[in-house]
Amino acid sequence: MFNSFINKSFKELKKQNLFLIFLKRALNQFIFLNFSKVEGVKIAINGRFNSAPRSKNKLIIVGNVPTQTINRNINYSETTAFTKNGTFGIKVWVNYKNFIN
Repeated sequence: MFNSFINKSFKELKKQNLFLIFLKRALNQFIFLNFSKVEGVKIAINGRFNSAPRSKNKLIIVGNVPTQTINRNINYSETTAFTKNGTFGIKVWVNYKNFIN
């Protein structure tokens, strides 16, 4: 779901860097709310940002996303955004809080 939102936004925008700045600020506000079930988000995007001649890698990490453990509930999704300037590979990891009742 979150991956498809980023995919759709990248297809429509020409200035992807501004969207990534907005995305990081919005995730910071969302994760640190008391009622949020998300503990951390990691987003890796590869592609030609702002029609640059070479592709770059952008990594956004907000909160805590351990990738070396099996004890956490981590969702992973991957998609490709096809734009007129090339393709973007988008990978998203979402780490959920463990609630003990």
